[in-house]
Amino acid sequence: MKIVIIGAATGGMTAAAKIKRSLKEKVKITAYQKLAYPSLGACGLPYFVGDNFSDSNKLIARTVEEFDKSDIKVHVNHEVVKVDFVSKKIVVKNLETNKEIEDYYDKLIISTGAKARELPNIKYSLKNVYKLNQIEDAVALKAVNEKKNQNITVIGGGFIGLEAVENMQKNNNITLLEATPRLSQKVYDAEIGDLLKQELIDNKVNVITDARIKNVVIENDEVKKIILEDGTEVKTDAVLVAIGVVPNTEFLKGTLVKLNEFGAVIVNEKLETNIKDVYSLGDCALTFDRVTKQQVHVPLATIASKQGKVLANVIMGKNDAFQGSIGTSIIQVFEGQIARTGLTEDYVVANKIPYKKLFLNGVDHTHYVQGAKPIYVKVIYNPETKMILGAQIYGYNNSVLRINSIVPLIWNQTNYQTVRDLDLPYSPPFAKSFDIMNVLFGMLGGE
Repeated sequence: MKIVIIGAATGGMTAAAKIKRSLKEKVKITAYQKLAYPSLGACGLPYFVGDNFSDSNKLIARTVEEFDKSDIKVHVNHEVVKVDFVSKKIVVKNLETNKEIEDYYDKLIISTGAKARELPNIKYSLKNVYKLNQIEDAVALKAVNEKKNQNITVIGGGFIGLEAVENMQKNNNITLLEATPRLSQKVYDAEIGDLLKQELIDNKVNVITDARIKNVVIENDEVKKIILEDGTEVKTDAVLVAIGVVPNTEFLKGTLVKLNEFGAVIVNEKLETNIKDVYSLGDCALTFDRVTKQQVHVPLATIASKQGKVLANVIMGKNDAFQGSIGTSIIQVFEGQIARTGLTEDYVVANKIPYKKLFLNGVDHTHYVQGAKPIYVKVIYNPETKMILGAQIYGYNNSVLRINSIVPLIWNQTNYQTVRDLDLPYSPPFAKSFDIMNVLFGMLGGE
C-alpha cells in the first residue's frame, strides 16, 4: 500500500508514524510539504518571539531526518498543485527548481493545516506588517520585539494575538485592536472577557474594542498610522495581524472533494472525504461538536493529534471513529489564566437553546497559605436535560485546571445532579475544604 500525504502538519504525520510502526515494510509513505520543515509546533511561536527560548528548531516536533529513519519520506519545499482523484495522481512542484513531478497513491491524506487570514487594506507584503503562522514569521517578529520601545499594534484579540501581546509587552508599547465589542467573544462570555481585558489594561496594554478600521496611512511601503471609524488614530512602528486562520486548501477548489463555504474539507467521523481512499484532518478539515451535533472548524493541535491516531486505525482497517470535540482550551495572558469548554452563552442564545447560568467567585486555596488568588467560574446549563452546556474559568496559580472536572461531564452528557457530592481533592495549598467546584456542583445538584 502506498500512502501519500499532502502537507506535513501534525495530524497527517501522527497518522503516518502510527501506520508505519504497525505495517512496517508493507506500506510506503511519502509526504509533500510546501514549507522547508515538517511538523511545526505553531503553538510555540509567540513564546519564541518573547525569547522564552532562542532555538527556533525546537518548534519542529520531528525533522525530515528523523522521519527518514522511520522510513517515512518527507519532501520539503514541494507544493502539490493539482490532484486527479480519478486516476489517483498528484502533480507536485519543487519550489527550489520549479520542476513538476507526478506521483500516485493508493490512499491520500490531506493535512495542509491553515494559514493566517489577511486584511484587505493591511497586506503582509508591506514592510512592517507581520503574521504569526510559520517559523519565518516568528523570526521576523522577534527581531522587531528585540528593537525595544517600539509602538506595536496587534490586530485581533484571539489566542495568537493575546499571547503575542504578552510576549512583546515587556519591550514595547502595545496597542491591541479588536473589531468586536469583546476580546475573543466567540470563545469567552462577557464576565470572563471583562476580566481578561482588565488583566491587559493592568499590564499597560492599550486595549481598544469595537475597533473598526476606517483608513490606513502608508508611507514608503510601511503602515504609519491606523485610523478607526470613531476617529481614533493609532501611530505604529509595526503591525501584527492576528485575526484567525483559514484552511489551507486553495489547491482543492474546483476539484471533486467537497469543501464548506470557508474552504474546510468536509469529512465524516472516520476522517473520510466524499472521495474513496481520500482522507483529511487537522486545521484544514471540519470536526464534530459533541454538544451541538454539528460540524465545526476548530483549529487546535490537540484535535489534530487525536485525529491522526484515529485515521491510522481507519486506514489499517480497524473499526474506529473520531469522537469529536467540545472546544476545550486554555490560555495564559500575563498572570491571568483562562480555561473553557463547551458552548458560550452567546451561542445558546443565538440558537435558542434553553439555559440557565451560574457565575461564582472565590479564592483558589485556603487564606492561611500564602498566595491565595481569586478564581471565577461561569457555567451554562440546560435545566430541562440537566446537562452542562459550557464552562469557563478565570484564575491564577493553575487553578483553572479545575476545568478538568467539568470536561467529562459535558463530554459524556452526564446529568449534573449525579455529581453534587463529587469527591474532589483538598489540601490547603491547592483548594479550600469546600472548594468553589463543590459549591458549583452543590448548586447544580439542587436544581
